[in-house]
Amino acid sequence: MKVLYSISITCVIILGVIACTDKHEANYNIPKVEPGLYTIELGLNTKTEANTRGFDEGGFDGVYENNIIYIHSVDADRQGEHISVQIPIIKDVENKGFIKYQIQINEDNSYTIIPYKDNESLISDSKTYFEAGTKVYFASSNKTIWEINKADHLGSNVDSNIFKQEITDTDQIKEIEKELYRSMSNYTVEDLINLNGSLKVTRLCGLFDAFSFVTDMATELDPEESDNFRELTSEKFKEIMGDEYKNWYMKIYLGPCFTEKYNIETGTDITGKYAFFVTNAGKYIPFSRYRDGEVQAPYQGYGGGNDYLHPLIAPFDTRSTNNPNNITGYNRNRLSLYIYIKHWEGEGQPEQDWYTSDTGAKYYRYTKSYNESTLEYNVRSKIGVVMDVYDLAEVFQVGVHAPKNAVKKSFLRNVSSNTEPQEINLKNAIVICK
Repeated sequence: MKVLYSISITCVIILGVIACTDKHEANYNIPKVEPGLYTIELGLNTKTEANTRGFDEGGFDGVYENNIIYIHSVDADRQGEHISVQIPIIKDVENKGFIKYQIQINEDNSYTIIPYKDNESLISDSKTYFEAGTKVYFASSNKTIWEINKADHLGSNVDSNIFKQEITDTDQIKEIEKELYRSMSNYTVEDLINLNGSLKVTRLCGLFDAFSFVTDMATELDPEESDNFRELTSEKFKEIMGDEYKNWYMKIYLGPCFTEKYNIETGTDITGKYAFFVTNAGKYIPFSRYRDGEVQAPYQGYGGGNDYLHPLIAPFDTRSTNNPNNITGYNRNRLSLYIYIKHWEGEGQPEQDWYTSDTGAKYYRYTKSYNESTLEYNVRSKIGVVMDVYDLAEVFQVGVHAPKNAVKKSFLRNVSSNTEPQEINLKNAIVICK
């Protein structure tokens, strides 16, 4: 079995820095910044050691995607209201982004930041004052707290809340699931003037794909063929399962490592409550054709998962139990995948509430334990389960595993829809993590 997060790739966005002052200061490594007016220009030049999209296209890359970045006050070691400055991303003639702002440093070492709206013009009515000694950090959010939209709360399961991953409104997706960036350090005003050419920014989120599908594990593979798949045709599916694949439905829960309320400044969870996300806005969707190609385990079959164009993007708590103040450590020690499957046996299409209810469903659970490794930011991770079609027919007691002499009267066809979800054991399930 392949191990989830078998690679650890950190994407670092390098922001080149140019500093100048009306005092014509040539030495940027001075131990203390003298009072005066400094102009700072940070060019957004991306650098990445490798492709952070994992094994698939459509994931993370080395690009800072937002049109704005914010400078925030570090509040952990100060009193008073939070302070932040909105800095627009400016595009040069080659369409490369950079930011530009002025810092007015006073005699008492307090300072004021004034952003530019373009390469020539200051936003004169945007002057933000910072008391002496105030440290700052850069972030993509205008808020210090990232929080799950309460409207997406679907209920609770044991000790964890469940939130839906909305996929119907593109603009809403961009708000809810926007990539979250933060500078890797906090900065004094002296640091801001003496960055020595780079400002490191990283993501405080991961990207997740969850999927599952059924295939015929008994298919013999020809070792001489390179493009060789364990395949399940629609005709074979119907023969084994006793019904067409379009009458079988699925949704997937993933968690509970996700935080509901996240402190961007400290990179930590606030509430101590952890959450699941559910695919496709919490609705069951019909099976569709699905293929996954692994070098040693190629499969084709029928199933589903999240919309590939809209994977889950969310922060999670990664503090270390050995070093709670470290931003890159601790995890919940488990990431579980709950695959819920329902069979529609009625005439026509189900009622709307059938698509969101788990009653009558059966589910398979897979849990990945992290004893030595941790969940990682900045990586697109794909986790799923391939099921054997004969195993599924057996647990649902349909098709080739239907009880002999079973009564097929219409008034008995939906008896299973009145039952609570039942956990199932699949003897030949294969987990794919990458």
